[in-house]
Amino acid sequence: MYYLIFLIHFDCIYTSSLSRAVQTAEIVAKKNQTKIITEPGLMEWNLGVFCGKILHLTKKPKWTPISLIGNDVYIPRTLLLDGDYIPENGESYNMFKQRICKSIENIIRMTQKPAPPLKIL
Repeated sequence: MYYLIFLIHFDCIYTSSLSRAVQTAEIVAKKNQTKIITEPGLMEWNLGVFCGKILHLTKKPKWTPISLIGNDVYIPRTLLLDGDYIPENGESYNMFKQRICKSIENIIRMTQKPAPPLKIL
């Protein structure tokens, strides 16, 4: 799979500004001699206080209290994927989906000028 990205020509690469995403984009861009555009809206889901922790999604009801044991967070799957639950200093699943969709729509709008087709991986 890794080598397949080198068989495809990319006219432009859109990436989040996360260093690991930019580094991957740079590898592909170098091989394709392609321009990289960072799009902040493509950042990963901001889980706020849960970032950097190991999340364990449990099958317990969503009203079950969240428990934190060391670096492990036990959270009901239904609560996290509820759509409206916002972790402290984070964003809800619905906010995340809306941000990603808006970013992709912006990318598509920018590429609707006379340009080669857009390839999204």
